[in-house]
Amino acid sequence: MDEVTDKIETMILLSLDATQSNIDHGKSRRSRANGNEICVDTGELVVRDTMNITSAFTADMGSGERIYTNTPGGLLAHPSDVVGDESEVMLLWQDKLAWVGFRRVIKAPRGISYLGKPSCFYEKHYRIVNGDGSGDYAKHFLAINRDGTFVPTFYQGNPTSNSLDAGHLCLAASIIEDAHRANAMLAQVKDATEIKFPVPLGDYKDIFADRDGPMIGARRKSIIHWVARHLRTSTRGNAHDVKMHTRGIQEFTIDGLRVRLTPNAVGKADVR
Repeated sequence: MDEVTDKIETMILLSLDATQSNIDHGKSRRSRANGNEICVDTGELVVRDTMNITSAFTADMGSGERIYTNTPGGLLAHPSDVVGDESEVMLLWQDKLAWVGFRRVIKAPRGISYLGKPSCFYEKHYRIVNGDGSGDYAKHFLAINRDGTFVPTFYQGNPTSNSLDAGHLCLAASIIEDAHRANAMLAQVKDATEIKFPVPLGDYKDIFADRDGPMIGARRKSIIHWVARHLRTSTRGNAHDVKMHTRGIQEFTIDGLRVRLTPNAVGKADVR
């Protein structure tokens, strides 16, 4: 658990830095990469509100490696059905925190034009926080169609997003879908920020083995787990069918962090 705890604590500390004054707000500008013009932060002209880090999903912290997608074809549902009205995702890479928040917009703001037939619009808020507390914050405005693919949008002739933004939306949806996958527990760790991530059924008891109670005498209460369907015989010899259910505590603390575990769907082969 030490490695997971250290990673979570680092995310929380960097999240706090993201709200401090040493984070530079991107200006509306354009640049070129590999010969292709990209929008860096033209969305600043369109997206006026600020979105702060509050409750974000992150990648699986179990022992196995997961594969995520940044295209709509790799998702189980349309990106907007997964992301919903508002969602956040963060990833830790070395000593940097990358966070992205998406907020659905009912209709395009005045002055926005687009090429294609968008089915939904999103604000994209993007933060990079470095280990020394410095970083950047940018805002984009994007649209996708009914297939989940990118629709170019413009404000006063300047692009407000690019295809990379739509890829980030799909990647966020992929991480959120994976967090709710079958045969895993959804862990919600709270301090100043809430971080949510899936833990495979085969790993979660080991990851949270060092939890701080609650106790029954000198023994810690059992952590939440699935109980398989079984027959129970009463003292009178009558057999009763007991359906599959969960048992054990869902909330506890570990190293001062508040943790809540919520069981996802489960397959029969994974019931312990």
